[in-house]
Amino acid sequence: MIRPDQYQVFLNYLIETDHLQWTEDRTLIIGLTGEKIVNNYRFYAVFKDDEEHKVLNGSEEIGSITTVPPPGYCFSLAGKLWKVEEVDHKHKAVYVKSAKGKVDTLWLGAGGDIHTSVVQKMREVLSDSVIYPYLSPQAVNRLERARRLARESGLLKQVVIPAGEIRCTFFLGWEVNHSVHWSA
Repeated sequence: MIRPDQYQVFLNYLIETDHLQWTEDRTLIIGLTGEKIVNNYRFYAVFKDDEEHKVLNGSEEIGSITTVPPPGYCFSLAGKLWKVEEVDHKHKAVYVKSAKGKVDTLWLGAGGDIHTSVVQKMREVLSDSVIYPYLSPQAVNRLERARRLARESGLLKQVVIPAGEIRCTFFLGWEVNHSVHWSA
């Protein structure tokens, strides 16, 4: 989470570098430097726009996903196991039924760009023992299993773990991970 003082430093930087500027009525608008960036045709292309699909169990919306599994596939969402019954790409909806058993991990995506501060917070959550009051009992169970796995695997003690001929990096953010990937 970004603290107010961090946000203030960031905003001041954007104002000082003319990416943002104050109007007479004290609202912020894009400054001259910012205009050059956002008016370039390449600006919007750098942001991935993953299509989200709603996950529905009957009429109840469970959550959303960006990687759509095929019908018959089971996946975990909101601390529960779900089996895909139908995919409606036109309405961006995945219809599921509750499932029993374990899920086989199938990675359909290519990973994402996650800022270092986000992965550091993930590490903090895994290292901690806080139980968040908004989590369902199943989500608490998954969090506790993830924490146990992180402790037992040594994941919390080292950030680079050899895995055969490759090196897995954890809690470093996408910039470091991309650098390690391309240096291998």
